[in-house]
Amino acid sequence: MIQIQRVTVIPDFMQMRFRSPQAAAGGFTPADVPQSEADALIWLYNNTTGASWTNKAGWLIDTTVNNWYGVTVTGGHVTDLVLSSNNLNGNIGSWAVDDLPLTGATGLRLNTNASLSGNISGWTLPASLAVLLLNDTSVSGDISSWTLPASLAHLRLHGTSVSGNISGWTLPASLSALLLNDTSVSGDISSWTLPASLAILYLDSTSVSGDISGWTLPASLFALRLDNTSVSGTPNIASNTAMRQYYYHTCGLSQANVDAILLSVYNRRAAFTYATPALQVGGTNAAPSGVYQDGDPPTTGKEYAFEIVNDPETEGFKKWTVTFAA
Repeated sequence: MIQIQRVTVIPDFMQMRFRSPQAAAGGFTPADVPQSEADALIWLYNNTTGASWTNKAGWLIDTTVNNWYGVTVTGGHVTDLVLSSNNLNGNIGSWAVDDLPLTGATGLRLNTNASLSGNISGWTLPASLAVLLLNDTSVSGDISSWTLPASLAHLRLHGTSVSGNISGWTLPASLSALLLNDTSVSGDISSWTLPASLAILYLDSTSVSGDISGWTLPASLFALRLDNTSVSGTPNIASNTAMRQYYYHTCGLSQANVDAILLSVYNRRAAFTYATPALQVGGTNAAPSGVYQDGDPPTTGKEYAFEIVNDPETEGFKKWTVTFAA
């Protein structure tokens, strides 16, 4: 007697729905990195419409992952991923949470991909991370609970929908650039200590607040944007020499505060090294005191402004462009 067994054939497209994330890599075996790291990259490719990327050379074809466009492998591990402006389209919110993160990465550059989205509030940044660029994407989420790695040098989230109270953040000693402008972050940042390595700090058009009179601006800081925030106070610039962009307008500052900012720049006028520095303290801020004229010595806000713009005594310092409320 012959017994006939029923065999159910599941089409390939249905099988793919039930495979684990690792199996979904399609059996790819990398030659130069651990399988988990290759799978993390393949997850990213599959979830951001990799077939439509502007440049996808080598991806899922070359077994040497270091040959994939935008990927750098060092010492047998993925250390840098550069996919900026590459037409990534998809949700990466769960990439570093539910799947296999690149725990040894030093650089993740996914910026300027407008259709790249996802709630990244649950991300844990790798301890080795030095550069994270997600600016000008559609990512979102409350990042208040993030811990910034000690190695972090560049964090750029500007032009995204991230939010959260960042008053509790500790800025790493290695931080060189922090750009959170045009986001929904908030919080009193008056207790922040700015690292000596900081060169760029953009917090404009956010909801941060606090009296930053206790801040000491590092010598290396050349771009400070606090405009369109609720920040107030006059930071200490006694060590700064590199300033070229000092934007502190539309913050509702009092006349005394504006005068103090102008005085601080006037007192340091001989120390600045950039050829054409700019100070903006206008907008909704109060107008500085006095008349815009040569004072000898200057004693009002507008006289301080006149001095640093015109150098009437021909002292030879770098002249400023100053914008203030009339």
